[in-house]
Amino acid sequence: SAAGFIPLYLVDRHSIAPAYAAMLLGVIRAGGVLGSLIGGWLSDKWGRRNAIFLTLIVTGPILYTLTRLPFNAALMVVFVLFGVFMQMKQSTIQPFLMDNTPPQLRGIVFGLYFGLSMEGASLLQPVTGYYMDIFGIVSVFNVIALISVGLSLTALVVLKKPRLRR
Repeated sequence: SAAGFIPLYLVDRHSIAPAYAAMLLGVIRAGGVLGSLIGGWLSDKWGRRNAIFLTLIVTGPILYTLTRLPFNAALMVVFVLFGVFMQMKQSTIQPFLMDNTPPQLRGIVFGLYFGLSMEGASLLQPVTGYYMDIFGIVSVFNVIALISVGLSLTALVVLKKPRLRR
């Protein structure tokens, strides 16, 4: 749910004009186009599991870095990377599900996946917004970033030694 609040975060944290902050989502989406291609390539090259874990491990630190940088060119690079890794996740998980789901259950599994990943995030946004009203957007965004780093560290601990395809 953090991505939906990035424009509000930029307005509060960096005093950017709301229209400009909303347009900066395009930078993240542009990174996503590249991320889809890279994710598919890495999924084929390194294996689906390894590519998925890469996205899980890197996303938390990228989101945390986003909360620490001043508004400058480096932040734009982090926006691109955020978009890259968010979309890499999509183009690696989907083939993983196809590979590991019996054909007669693929529709149900994909329905669950899309329902929980996309609409699930939308259901969290009102809860996140409620806490942002109480504690402030910047504070809650920082908490989200720290939770993401914790989840990335958990993914790193859970990951066994990657097996590369030859």
